[in-house]
Amino acid sequence: MTTQLHPRHTSSTPNRRHLSPDELRRILAFAKNDPRLQDLYDIVSIISCTGIRRHELSNLRWAYVDVARSRVLLFCQKTMRERFVPITQEAIQVLEARRSRTPESEFVFGDRPTIVLNRVTRQLREVGSKTGTGLVSIQVLRHTFFELLMGAGAPPAVLIAIGGWRSPYQFMKSFISPADLYKCAAHYQMLVEEQL
Repeated sequence: MTTQLHPRHTSSTPNRRHLSPDELRRILAFAKNDPRLQDLYDIVSIISCTGIRRHELSNLRWAYVDVARSRVLLFCQKTMRERFVPITQEAIQVLEARRSRTPESEFVFGDRPTIVLNRVTRQLREVGSKTGTGLVSIQVLRHTFFELLMGAGAPPAVLIAIGGWRSPYQFMKSFISPADLYKCAAHYQMLVEEQL
């Protein structure tokens, strides 16, 4: 007897870790044109500019958003640590538009941010299917941000500080595959061999 996986657990791109810039643009364009997907557009925009985790989004309060300094304060209850994450002009525009729509809310994503995030998670799967990007999750968006940041040449210390990892090992475990690590090691071993 074979077991069938639920459709949301299968994908044409198994073990998907990140999106290409074109795939990310397609999702944003699709969501921007549909007012019913405003929360999806806002969340995808913010994650793709900051790499914020899902639980950090659900706890994000307006008091932690510092537009004047272009940063947000994030607090991890698990590690009891806080960190500042820079926010881009694009993310600031999204946040300011959101603030004008819900000025009375304490949280950036309304009084019930977990419900908003659950709805956006479902919408993201549907939009991924409709745009041809496959299975997309909030975690994939976070990985996309860091993949693009690495591609832009950001040093590991910057990635670790923005991502909130406690050690370089945690960062490497999350974003660098063993195969990539071995390729990198082989490259440096060849450089050492050339010097001898």
